[in-house]
Amino acid sequence: MIEKLSNASRFIKQKADGKGLNLPELALTLGSGLGNFAEKTVKLLEIPYGDIPGFPVSSVHGHKGKLILAT
Repeated sequence: MIEKLSNASRFIKQKADGKGLNLPELALTLGSGLGNFAEKTVKLLEIPYGDIPGFPVSSVHGHKGKLILAT
């Protein structure tokens, strides 16, 4: 489990570093009905869950299934 978390964390950090971004100090997990909140942000980086090692892919219709770094 720790190895999966480390791999996912490393992957996300590499993607952020590649864009010259710092990792966020705050994270929000948006549930059903709140996904449109992400549309009101300035997206700096979007990573599909399926690209992140060990992340489950969203199977719920209408869910975007993305990790978004935004301001």
